[in-house]
Amino acid sequence: MEIIEQELLQLKKSFVIQNDKIRKEIKEGTKLINLCKEKILEIERNIKENSNNGFENNTVKPIIIGQIVNKNIEIEEQIFKGEQKVLKETKIITENTSIKSSIKSCKMNIKNIFSSDSNDVQMLNVYEKIPFKNIDGGVWRQGWEITYDKSKVSSEPTLYVFVVPHSHQDPGWLETFEEYYDNKVDSILSSLSDFIVNNDDMRFIYAEMSFLERYWNKKNSTEREKIKKLVKDGNIEIVTGGWVMTDEANSHYFAQIMELFEGHEFLKNQFDDYKPKNHWSIDPFGLSPTMAYILKKSNLTNMVIQRVHYEVKKYLAERKELEFNWRQLWDNGEGKTDIFTSMFPFFSYDVPHTCGPDPAVCCQFDFLRILKYGCDWKINPVRIISKNIQERARLLVDQYRKKSQLFKHNVLLIPLGDDFRYENKEEISIQYDNYKKLFDYINSPEGFKEFNMKIRFGTLKDYFDAVNKKFEEEKPATLSGDFFTYADHDDHYWSGYYTSRPFYKRLDRLLQHYLRGADLIYSTSVMSYSKNTNILENYKKKVNYSMLVEARRYMSLFQHHDGVTGTAKSFVVTDYAEKMLKGIENCFSIIQNSLEFFLKINTNDAKIVYENNDSKNDHVVKLTVNEYMESSDTLPSSYVISQSTSLVVYNPLSREINEVICVKIDNYEMRIQDINEEDQEIRPNIEVWNKQFTFTHHSNNQNIKRNYYELCFKASIGPLGTNVYNLIKKRLPKESFCKIKGSDINVKNIDISGSYLKDEDGNDIFDIDRVNKNSEQRVDLKFDSISISINDKTGFLSHINDEVVEVSFSKYGVRSPIPSKPGGEVVSGAYLFLPDGPSTKLSSNENSYIILDGKLKKTVFVKGNEQTQLFHKTEIIESKLYVSITNDIGIMDLFDFEMAMEVNSKINSEDIFYTDLNGYQIIKRKRFDGKIPLQGNFYPMPGVMYIEETKNSGKRLSLIGNQPLGCSSLSSGKMEVILDRRLTHDDSRGLASGVLDNVKTRSSFRIILEEMEKDDTSNRSPTGFLSKIAQLTYQQMHYQPITLFSNTLLNINENILRSFSPLKESLPCDYHIVAMRTETEKCDYEKKENGVVLYNSKNSLGLILQRYAFDCSLSHKNTQSDDKCIESEGKVDLKRKMNLESGKIYNSSLTMMYSEEKEEVRQVKLTPMEISTFKIVL
Repeated sequence: MEIIEQELLQLKKSFVIQNDKIRKEIKEGTKLINLCKEKILEIERNIKENSNNGFENNTVKPIIIGQIVNKNIEIEEQIFKGEQKVLKETKIITENTSIKSSIKSCKMNIKNIFSSDSNDVQMLNVYEKIPFKNIDGGVWRQGWEITYDKSKVSSEPTLYVFVVPHSHQDPGWLETFEEYYDNKVDSILSSLSDFIVNNDDMRFIYAEMSFLERYWNKKNSTEREKIKKLVKDGNIEIVTGGWVMTDEANSHYFAQIMELFEGHEFLKNQFDDYKPKNHWSIDPFGLSPTMAYILKKSNLTNMVIQRVHYEVKKYLAERKELEFNWRQLWDNGEGKTDIFTSMFPFFSYDVPHTCGPDPAVCCQFDFLRILKYGCDWKINPVRIISKNIQERARLLVDQYRKKSQLFKHNVLLIPLGDDFRYENKEEISIQYDNYKKLFDYINSPEGFKEFNMKIRFGTLKDYFDAVNKKFEEEKPATLSGDFFTYADHDDHYWSGYYTSRPFYKRLDRLLQHYLRGADLIYSTSVMSYSKNTNILENYKKKVNYSMLVEARRYMSLFQHHDGVTGTAKSFVVTDYAEKMLKGIENCFSIIQNSLEFFLKINTNDAKIVYENNDSKNDHVVKLTVNEYMESSDTLPSSYVISQSTSLVVYNPLSREINEVICVKIDNYEMRIQDINEEDQEIRPNIEVWNKQFTFTHHSNNQNIKRNYYELCFKASIGPLGTNVYNLIKKRLPKESFCKIKGSDINVKNIDISGSYLKDEDGNDIFDIDRVNKNSEQRVDLKFDSISISINDKTGFLSHINDEVVEVSFSKYGVRSPIPSKPGGEVVSGAYLFLPDGPSTKLSSNENSYIILDGKLKKTVFVKGNEQTQLFHKTEIIESKLYVSITNDIGIMDLFDFEMAMEVNSKINSEDIFYTDLNGYQIIKRKRFDGKIPLQGNFYPMPGVMYIEETKNSGKRLSLIGNQPLGCSSLSSGKMEVILDRRLTHDDSRGLASGVLDNVKTRSSFRIILEEMEKDDTSNRSPTGFLSKIAQLTYQQMHYQPITLFSNTLLNINENILRSFSPLKESLPCDYHIVAMRTETEKCDYEKKENGVVLYNSKNSLGLILQRYAFDCSLSHKNTQSDDKCIESEGKVDLKRKMNLESGKIYNSSLTMMYSEEKEEVRQVKLTPMEISTFKIVL
């Protein structure tokens, strides 16, 4: 080794002395040594990236720029960014021995955010401590008997009480959004605004901008100005300001940001300078720190939350820690992510459970119940009169005092409201008049002497202004973690809604994908044409911006906590779905029209050639997105192309991608022009029809059959770029046709000699064979990048890279009612998961399978369990490191049935597993057998879960999904995901129905197996991070290329295509464009076209950037991945990276309520996990 080092030193000297000579001996790329850092980053994509093995300083990023090789020594020259020096490293390479080593996936150092949590309250630790005994606490059944010394009341600090009127309004649940508005909301907002104008001491808080915008649309300017003045004067406070009160379990962080953005943009345009500061989230069924971070980045300062496990509430209340600074799991201790949070202590947000611990007493102060409803505790409210005012005040004040014992200060928040309250003047008056009398008495000299209390109507602003003063000296506790899984009493865990109505959960993600793509393309167009006013005006005439606004709002509406949760009435779910489908179609229109316009204005330079000159449309390019849905409850499909055309493929990612694109064709004699034959592949169509495999496509009408094939090809597309591929009628060679292999069982069930598989001369189009089993009765499929084995009997996955990874399916039933057990009368429904015990395996004895063995893809199709109509697909793709899994299921004929997919391995994960929160961050979970029932060990999986060895080295197995579902790890080495649920019962949570509107549903996953070598620090951490490969795989799965086809062949210059991108080059792969969204101009609600408000875009947009944090302890044995992207060191020169000649970039808050148009931003520097918005003014 010393000899090698001496030789290396000599070579280094030679490099300086004989520069020209050495350059001839090393690979191309060495000539860029002396260029700037950015140029080096540019060439790195084109040369083989080496690991940082042997480098202790992970902040240093080595780049291979050349090699000198002889039989024994390979010398790699590397450049350290940020330093101008060259290092040398040697490797011993023997002639006869191939030494394989795992290649590190990245070089990011995240140790400072991977440290063990040191906050005052860490929720995983809290779960370790809580016994979960569900002890009866008396009137506060889930707590204890609260007492206080009445003799000391007068000597204690005065108690300040803010009674906060509110009306919780669901934008869809038992009625549709429009029905709720027409039947309730319109009257609520009109009645309240009229009342408050005449009663200046009345207050009100309001959260749902979706309803407020509809009110704005329906009312005249007088009514609008009335509310604006009440908001300006502080009588009404807009809280959160989001489009809806979003779910926090199933929602994706992109959608959470977008729905908040939509609400804030409406406020910014219609309420002048009003900016919400306080968050109100009282009904979502569990809370996520992702929402807290989004609010913090949007410049909100305080939060109110409600639905938290009753045992957790009790634990925090005992320690007076119901108010805390909620800190992100990955915060390095600086507290930059802290947001002050106040948690309701009791069961619900209604009046009986908010004034104090005794609901029987509190209900008597919900004065609407004098007119209707009454109280469940058999003691109804009475009007306040002079004869009873002292007794009533004492009763109420006693509850306030008891509630105040749970907090560290002398300020108390008392919500006063419920669902759709304050519906008319009578209801408002009866609450106001009776409370006013109580306030006057309590605040009077006589009352103050007895109660030492000051009380009035207030808003959240009033409350938090007072509370924050109390915490100026003694800071509140810091808390990290989340509040899942929610239970409101007994063993009623709300883990069912993680999966309920999974078809529509997937539809939500599909809309998000196309909305993000449409926003990117629209913003790119505005940027591109901003220098030419005429072109920009013509573009805005062709592309209807109002359709984009509508799509944003439909997506935002579904984030409501009875939307994406799947917990609304069936007809409301259908209404949501129809809105989402309309939103997708709007996005298609934006994408199609934008790209058509781009091609049109570049006709002269691009020299577009039309194949059919005699066509009526020979001067008009028409593009169609190659995906459609026949209805809002059918699976997406793609068109079958029957003639020569051009495929336009858009890359929605900010880095170059290399993907296999597939399109359906009705003629196997077709290919992509000017692409190597080895990079193309023809595959037959495989379906299940009438319980049998078929190569023929059957439509819903049994009499209509159609043959089609699949043409797949490799595509390389630049960042946010577009490529055109011409599809022509010309046959590929035999080598480009995949091979068909079938199981013994399968051959009995399919006619594999049908005419569909033969050409005009009667010859086989595809080679057909039986599967080849190895000695272990496995069927092996492999590429250089990955290998898998399938079980020869079931066709399901059994191994990845020779490691056991087994896929199977199971079912849960529904427990029978147990009246003798507390809460036992309730069974599974839309919200609750209450199984009849552990799952049981679904039979796979009758499985049959077909394998398509190609050079780009290798796919196993399984016709599985018949009662669930399982059609299962396992696939690997050349140069990819993941295994793709797809399940089509239909449980429409079953009852009280829940279907799960299980992934089993030999990984010793013990009782630890990890899940994501909103697709944004990872949280550590622990299975608490015995202490928490099975259903309480299920958690939301919006996108990812993984297990890994609990020791420092071993393996990690990640399961990445493209739809939100419920998941768990119920034994070591096992992951489980609930795929669908069909339930006949209501679970007593207000829906008054089961879940019986199931449709055929598709779920998709990618499985990644990685090598792991960690230290104790990361094992102790309550969070986790995906590897670079897993993070980018997740990103690619959610934001796949968008393929369109043209009505004619195009011949367009590549330089023209390359110009249609806001980026000159890829962003580093640790940077992600969450969204690029054009701002909306203030609209005039008095000017409508056919009764519809028209929206126009500004010449400014928001660029939302995120920096990923990669876990670099993960590595891969196989190194043939096509991923050559590189990481940043935190800094990105946006001005240089973007096609932005005249525009300016400024800092902004996340939703652009705040922007600093003073100092222009050129270089962006984000810390790992940070999300920030930058305003681009054109």
